[in-house]
Amino acid sequence: MAFSPDGRVLASGADDGTVRLWDAKSGSAIGAPLKGHADWVHSVAFSPDGRLIASGSNDGTVRLWDGKSGGAIGAPLRGHEGGVWSVAFSPDGRLIASGGRDRTVRLWETRTGIPIGTPLGMNLSEVRSLTFSPDGNQIATAGSLARRWVASPREWYRLSCARLAHHPLLRDPASVSSDQEVIAAGKRVARACQAPSRSAQQPQRRGPGPAFALLRAWAKGLLGG
Repeated sequence: MAFSPDGRVLASGADDGTVRLWDAKSGSAIGAPLKGHADWVHSVAFSPDGRLIASGSNDGTVRLWDGKSGGAIGAPLRGHEGGVWSVAFSPDGRLIASGGRDRTVRLWETRTGIPIGTPLGMNLSEVRSLTFSPDGNQIATAGSLARRWVASPREWYRLSCARLAHHPLLRDPASVSSDQEVIAAGKRVARACQAPSRSAQQPQRRGPGPAFALLRAWAKGLLGG
């Protein structure tokens, strides 16, 4: 559960897949339950300005809600291969971090829902909790292990590209798959990684961009390990 920045509202997640809002002073429910998740809601977080609520569920998705009306915003953020156990907004509200059962940390652009780079942490424990540092430059995660990660989109791309530098999908996409969509994704990622500073500046203004290509290839099982 989480308090709104002004302390007036409390948001909670439940095992019925709903998010509920409560008046922090009276304890009374505010409006109807927020419905959309298909399984237990493990984590909720308010954006720094209180205008958005993020929720992470055992259904493997992250959802955004209007902090005032409670209405769902956009489509679910998909990518995790297991329950999402923790979500957090960056201090400036521009990014959302999520972590969960699949042992990954994922970074999303709040306004568009576009994933930034590849997920990190595949060899770690399940991510039970995460938080941004006050300056927004790091993310701390905890499970059976504790780790710290950089949080800037530019650095996230750099780490993603470093991890994928010798992957066959980037070096010779046709050797990995005959799927033209995947081959095109590999070429786009390779080009993006050759100039990561330019690609990472404003991914939300470049359509799907290299982040989407990375996620698409990951989803097709081509970037494991």
